[in-house]
Amino acid sequence: MFGIGTDYCILLLSRFKEELIHNESVSAAIINTYKTAGRTVLFSGFAVFIGFSVIGLSTFKIFQSAVGVAIGVLVLLIALGTLVPFFMAVLGPRLFWPSKKPTEHRQNWLWGKMGRFALTRTFITFLIIACILVPILLFYKGSLSFNTLSEISDKYPSVKGFNLISQAFDPGEAMPTKIVLKNDERLNTPSLLQTIEGVTREVGKVYHAKTVRSVTRPTGKPLKNFFVANQAESLKSGLNKANRAVAKISDGLGSAHRKLNQSAPKLAQATDGMNNLIKGTNQLQNGASKLSKSLSKLEKGAKGGTAGIGKLQSGAKQIQQGAKTLSTQSQKLQAGYQQIQSNLNTVVKQYQSAEKNLSTVQSGLGTNLNTLGRDHPELKSDPNYLAAVKYAAGLSQIGTALSQLNSGLAKLNTSMGEANSGLAKAVNGQKQLSKFS
Repeated sequence: MFGIGTDYCILLLSRFKEELIHNESVSAAIINTYKTAGRTVLFSGFAVFIGFSVIGLSTFKIFQSAVGVAIGVLVLLIALGTLVPFFMAVLGPRLFWPSKKPTEHRQNWLWGKMGRFALTRTFITFLIIACILVPILLFYKGSLSFNTLSEISDKYPSVKGFNLISQAFDPGEAMPTKIVLKNDERLNTPSLLQTIEGVTREVGKVYHAKTVRSVTRPTGKPLKNFFVANQAESLKSGLNKANRAVAKISDGLGSAHRKLNQSAPKLAQATDGMNNLIKGTNQLQNGASKLSKSLSKLEKGAKGGTAGIGKLQSGAKQIQQGAKTLSTQSQKLQAGYQQIQSNLNTVVKQYQSAEKNLSTVQSGLGTNLNTLGRDHPELKSDPNYLAAVKYAAGLSQIGTALSQLNSGLAKLNTSMGEANSGLAKAVNGQKQLSKFS
């Protein structure tokens, strides 16, 4: 725009300087200037205006900016028709100060001769032009290029930087084409995300579209988790894990059941042994009472002197016999208590092992169910999933009851140990009494 403005002004002012020589007044020189050079400037300016206006109809934004140039050319033509004549009229010959040399237009002999030849030999001129242009048109490939930087020298740092980027990245990576989807609702619902994925696939089918990125393809590749098939596969994997956990629970419960069945005879033995021990303890208590009465009679006989020595010897024999019997019964009773404590220790260990296995199974099932519910919220309304959660809660209650049972068995085992310790002391005392007798 600045170039043609400068050229137009030089053309008008040069013509005006020539007309000042051939006209007596400045106004006449201005009129003749615009009758000749003015027409040339006007036609050329309108041609440029129309050309840049048509470029503005292009779909490329960078070329649409040519409309600004067209408007600038229009303003330039208005200025050339108003401001330039004004300064010509006001300044006149002083416009060219300090130069006083007259400017005379001279015809160029070459262009004059070529112009006269074209007017007199029109057909021959047409053939000459055709011989020059036809080969050019035949060899023209018609390839288009939108690389506007190719017109700029690569000595500039900006062009060098752009060339480095273009060598390292594809054109779509450095300057990607963006497609904006606008909707009244938020585009984060499953149905709208599916729509975006459909648009992404269709854009990927466009010729020369190498990679398409969207919310469903942030890296240019489809995210498997967005597809129903992959979600079903993930759900299937989660259900398989839950199934394995349930199988492990079943195995653990089966093991606990077998151990409890194994413990049942021992518990029955312990119950029978406890009943026998109760009877033996009662008999032992009766024997101890009889021994105490015999010792009292012996003490009275001893006080009676020699008169009751026969009775004393008879009572002593009875005491000795009772002491031996009491010692024998106490030893049997002690062996029974020890057997019961041994069986009770075995039962306590088996119940503790069952509690540990049940706790492991319950923890694994709870973790798997929580993970499955977090990854697939839709399962929270599934009856099978809810039944599994209820089953896990039932296992927790069983574990609590089993823990309480183990605590009671541990206390019972401790009491049995204390009873065995006291009974061992009693047996030792009876042995010493039997020897003394």
